[in-house]
Amino acid sequence: MPTRIALALNQLLAGYWPVLLLGVFGLGLAIYFSCRTEQGKVVRDGLFLAIPVLGALFQKAAMSGSPRFSPFFKPVACRS
Repeated sequence: MPTRIALALNQLLAGYWPVLLLGVFGLGLAIYFSCRTEQGKVVRDGLFLAIPVLGALFQKAAMSGSPRFSPFFKPVACRS
């Protein structure tokens, strides 16, 4: 059974590779343009935070980014 699946997959890829390539390219463009909208950014960020291990890392990096570098962004006259 696994051999038949592999042969069928091989025939599918060999016969329809241009269609599959255009589909992957079109999907990439759709994702790119949807992530440029405000709702797309919200969905993208929600998906990033839902990743099991990396979600917590993204959240911690976002929360610690601003206060961590704030001394470097103060105007020169305000530094003590």
